[in-house]
Amino acid sequence: MEELVVEEIQELLEKENDKALKRYLDELNISDVEELIDELPQHAAKFIETISLNRAVNVFRILDFRTQERIIKKLSGNKLNQIIKDLPPDDRTALFSELKGDVVKKMITLLPPEERKESL
Repeated sequence: MEELVVEEIQELLEKENDKALKRYLDELNISDVEELIDELPQHAAKFIETISLNRAVNVFRILDFRTQERIIKKLSGNKLNQIIKDLPPDDRTALFSELKGDVVKKMITLLPPEERKESL
């Protein structure tokens, strides 16, 4: 990741300019967003929360498990619910198999009843 991109993102984070951050992140390739999350892991949940749902799901899918787990612990509410629902069933099952029981229970309750069995 280019240092200039990281610096620009850090500046937007410091200024708490979420609209500009969203525009900037939405212009990046999803693999660049993944790389940015690797560079600035403390802001991973913020990046996922800021970008559009479709992009968030696509970025989330390519992240390593530990990063996914950190994001899950920091995200709450609607965005986490939407990401979990929009993950392909195989990806969701793989994720659930790696998570601790209490986290899985919480996440399964976010799914519609017909998808719960499919994810276990």
